Amino acid sequence: MKAIHVAEHRQMLDLAAAILAETSAQQPCRRDSLGRLRLSFSRLVNTHCEAEGRSIRAAVNAGLLCPRVAATFHRELQQWRAALVCLNGAWSSARIEHDQSGFASAFRPLAEDLRSYIEREETQVLDKLQLAS
Repeated sequence: MKAIHVAEHRQMLDLAAAILAETSAQQPCRRDSLGRLRLSFSRLVNTHCEAEGRSIRAAVNAGLLCPRVAATFHRELQQWRAALVCLNGAWSSARIEHDQSGFASAFRPLAEDLRSYIEREETQVLDKLQLAS
């Protein structure tokens, strides 16, 4: 299970990097390509977070993960997901076409926060999830 979570983490980071590369390029981004990247990213985030949430609850129930630690990670993740939803709502494909650099500037901190969260989760939580499965 840990390998699956880690692989999905890498996929999320790769998609975030691809979104930034597409919108940071000097040439206009292709609306269809960027739309697919954004949709793939959002879908993977949602499915991954749901599965990981179940694993975290199982680890807490098994006494392998401190409920306070789990709650802290959960709260941070929910705040990040809310920020992603707000960003996606505020930045339509048409708006991005007119202001690619603005979108890249708005998305970059989310990508950096995701990387930081994943690094902490992989060092502090994932081994405990493996034991609970």
